[in-house]
Amino acid sequence: MKKKTDFSQFKVWCSEIHSLLSKPIGVTLPNKTDRKKYERLLNSPDEKDEKDLYFIRDFDYRVALYNDSPLSKATITALLRQYGWAVYNKKAAPKGDALSFLKKGSDMEQEAVDLLSKIDKEKYTLCSEKIENDYIVGRCDILCLAKDKIIDTKVSWNVPAFLKSRTSPMSAKYWYQMQGYMELYNVSEAEVAFVLLNTPPELIEREKVKLLNKFMIGEIDRDKYEIDMGNIESSFTYSNIPIKKRYFKLKVKREPQIWDKIYKKVDKARVWMQEFEWELKSNILFVPSGKYLDPEKDNIEPDTEKSFENDTR
Repeated sequence: MKKKTDFSQFKVWCSEIHSLLSKPIGVTLPNKTDRKKYERLLNSPDEKDEKDLYFIRDFDYRVALYNDSPLSKATITALLRQYGWAVYNKKAAPKGDALSFLKKGSDMEQEAVDLLSKIDKEKYTLCSEKIENDYIVGRCDILCLAKDKIIDTKVSWNVPAFLKSRTSPMSAKYWYQMQGYMELYNVSEAEVAFVLLNTPPELIEREKVKLLNKFMIGEIDRDKYEIDMGNIESSFTYSNIPIKKRYFKLKVKREPQIWDKIYKKVDKARVWMQEFEWELKSNILFVPSGKYLDPEKDNIEPDTEKSFENDTR
């Protein structure tokens, strides 16, 4: 049995830092018109009436709420994933093809490091141990202290995914993940290396099974099945492509000013986790009736004939 987790010391994985920073729905800064009115009222020597004072107080409250907002639903979802891992020793199962994508990435870390060693003419070593401070925890793929940087590898599933990464902005998830690694390893730069590597044979076989299933249930015809099956090996192997066309790097510089906000969010997450843990001590929960007493509210169906088509039994 896993040791009981002390959530007052809860630490966020670098890959989840971005989820801490999402704003709850409805928490926004005042618009331009309200900002102008606020400045005008503050700078006016005229005596403010009760309506003006209410506006100023409300404006200040909205700004303070934005700068120190409660945890969003997206943040709580991420915390529940980490709670499930800490308490139940279970990770959320990926949906659909994500299972294969993640397996390729995790299984091929060493091969990705070997490829980058060849590209950079450096003897890189895959980091095997996690590192942590008082708030965050993580493990980069490569630590290169001689060049004051870390390198993290992202193994693309196929050519379209690789090219999409090349033409898309870096995701917030990756950017904050790199900031976390730079904070933990105390380096000034991070590189995210996207690489195109041959897909392991067992994952290619899985794709063949999926293709066969599509044919068996009639989702594709025989001609489509035979063409795709004939091309599947070629679609997932890339040794014949020059190395220069099988990788690219995105460089990220360290931004220390973000950490005060992130660490405050971790403190809030700790409070939420402790409260959630306390609530789970009871297995019987009381359901308030209020939200169910008016079932017609916000539940109006379209007044069309189509809305009644499936009402017959």
